[in-house]
Amino acid sequence: MLSSCKVGRFVYYNFADITDYRVFPNRETSKDSTNIFHFNNRVNKKLAIEMKDGSSFENYLSKNKTVAFLVIHNDTIKYENYFNTYNIEPVVASF
Repeated sequence: MLSSCKVGRFVYYNFADITDYRVFPNRETSKDSTNIFHFNNRVNKKLAIEMKDGSSFENYLSKNKTVAFLVIHNDTIKYENYFNTYNIEPVVASF
């Protein structure tokens, strides 16, 4: 009864998942666009964040099932890292 409406999907899929792009409405962008945005620079420095238990931030992200993490500031990618066999190619939902 609720399968064709958004409310039904929200009730059935009641938790966030990286495959949500398959379930919920989305918009695809054109690769042929003349107005493609490019980041100014890719710094990709290691984040100097130490967790309370003394482990690294990268270790924290990996343990918590993060598949990708980016820090963008002033049109510059300051940090970009992929975890658990993911890379820049797969489509996943953004949180």
